[in-house]
Amino acid sequence: MRKIFRYLVVVAVLAFSGCGMHLPLFESDVSLKLAQIDAALAKSFPKTLKSSFGQVTIVGAMTEPGNGEKQLIVLSRFTLVSFEIPEGIDGTVRFSGTLRYDQKSRTLYLAKLKAVDLTFNNPSLLEYVSEASRKGIPPLIASVLQRIPLRKMSNSFQAAGIREITVKNETVEIDFQ
Repeated sequence: MRKIFRYLVVVAVLAFSGCGMHLPLFESDVSLKLAQIDAALAKSFPKTLKSSFGQVTIVGAMTEPGNGEKQLIVLSRFTLVSFEIPEGIDGTVRFSGTLRYDQKSRTLYLAKLKAVDLTFNNPSLLEYVSEASRKGIPPLIASVLQRIPLRKMSNSFQAAGIREITVKNETVEIDFQ
């Protein structure tokens, strides 16, 4: 009977004192330099992919702050070799995106990459770049970039996911929940 009474008193005190608000058990903020993300990406390149429109070699990728505080920009350089352009043409895809956290592996990845811009470096070869190549290159590169682990958290790190990211001064502030 005393145990039940103590339990009821504790519940009543918490309810009336306002301590019943959201109290996250595992919450943490992490700062990650864009240079650290770039270094993690650099380990994965060059990478050559074959597709129906030709062979795409991802030469490299780098990050930069986006226009808004919550936006991350990823630039990826590539070379396209196709039947029409056997010598290849270099280009760049610019993506906007964010980060995702895989709770099971405790790893950060790029996420929700949307192509903002696709450019090719040699204007004299542009007429030979097929429409299938122009449409296919950005999702092909995005699928590779989103599978590259950017940072593995320690085994003691506990978080359910990312609440919000803020990109300022070459640093990504990650608010975990």
